[in-house]
Amino acid sequence: MKKLILIGGILIAIGGIAFGTYEYYRPTDSTANIKEDIAISAGDLFTAFEEDETNANTAYTDKVVAVTGVVIDVKQSDEAPTVILETTSAMGGILCTMYPSENSKLASLKQGDSVTIKGKCTGFLMDVVLKECVIN
Repeated sequence: MKKLILIGGILIAIGGIAFGTYEYYRPTDSTANIKEDIAISAGDLFTAFEEDETNANTAYTDKVVAVTGVVIDVKQSDEAPTVILETTSAMGGILCTMYPSENSKLASLKQGDSVTIKGKCTGFLMDVVLKECVIN
């Protein structure tokens, strides 16, 4: 009887580990294939968070947002390339963490270019943060 309980416990543990691993590595839909929920300028998005973070979180967080703005910085990387868009504030911007597959498009992007970037809004720190971004 103890052997059956031990074997059952081991099988449950293996099943739990397998399920956890599957969920962790499960691919998500690319934002390139998802229609944006909201289209907004970089300045308006930043101002919304700066003026009323609670309402802005409700309106934008966990939604796919297409943000149009002027590039102030581009950092290419194999893991987490980023683009920062200019806002009306000198203290912050729109921080867009791009898919690594966007590196080829980022190569031609430079400071001062106007661009529309689509990504999932995760909220506000010093910058408004978008993840899983693509150039629209």
